[in-house]
Amino acid sequence: MVVCTDAIDEPYREAVLESLTSSGRTIITISKDQLPSFSACMIELRGSVTPDAPNGIPILVLSTRAYEALTQEQKDQIVAASPKAQIVAVDFDFIERIGGGSIPAVIATLF
Repeated sequence: MVVCTDAIDEPYREAVLESLTSSGRTIITISKDQLPSFSACMIELRGSVTPDAPNGIPILVLSTRAYEALTQEQKDQIVAASPKAQIVAVDFDFIERIGGGSIPAVIATLF
């Protein structure tokens, strides 16, 4: 789970982080400077079922702009959190610049 902790109001930050951490998910933090690049906007989908991935191969989809704004350390954290995931960075620049939309919003409307 990618979160910009600096964007959470101070009185609520600790409670939000505690709730997210208790979910068992890995928390990867980004900076406010990375928000305009949609760095927190990604969605995990499930691909083909294989013997190694009986629930489907995880596919993490994000925009090229979002991927390029992540630091190498953040990318490494994402891979460590889901080592079997395939990361797919999609050129979505026109929609992000003109429409202000993100990959998860577009994919979610399809389902």
